[in-house]
Amino acid sequence: MAAEKHAMLRGLYADFRLVKTRSVAQIVIEIPIESAGQFHDGFGFPLPGQETWVAIARLNAGAPASPPAPEPKRSIAPLTPAARAALVCKNADFIAWVNVKNEDEAADYVRWHCGVGSRSELNDDKEARSRFEALLTEFDAQTPGRMAEMR
Repeated sequence: MAAEKHAMLRGLYADFRLVKTRSVAQIVIEIPIESAGQFHDGFGFPLPGQETWVAIARLNAGAPASPPAPEPKRSIAPLTPAARAALVCKNADFIAWVNVKNEDEAADYVRWHCGVGSRSELNDDKEARSRFEALLTEFDAQTPGRMAEMR
C-alpha cells in the first residue's frame, strides 16, 4: 500500500460554479504564487483518470468571512506606448468613441491616426507617440472618467 501524501495550505475561496452536465460543483481556491511549488509537491498535478481526493475546511469558522481588499487598478502609465495602445484598443468605451465595431478596427484607427504601420512604432517615433497621447487626452476629455479605469 502506497503512503498517502498529506499537505495543507491556506488559500482564499474565490469562485464556485455548477457543472450541470457532470452533476458536480467546481470550487476555486486561490493560493499565493509563492506556495505553488508546495502545492504541487503535496497534491501533484491532476491527470485524467487519476483523481485526488482532498478535504476542505474553513479557517476561523466562527468569524464572518471578510472580503479581500480590492486590487488596485493597474496603471497604464508605466507601460510602453505600444502596450498602452493595445490596451486602450480593447476598451469598449474607446471603441465606441472612435466609432468602430471592435478592437481590431480600433487598432486600425490608432495606426491611421498616428501615421504608423504598427503600434510598436509608437515606442520609437516621437511624432506618432505625440499624436497617440493627444488622442488619449481628447478621449479622456470627451469621456470623463472613462480613462480612470486604466490609470
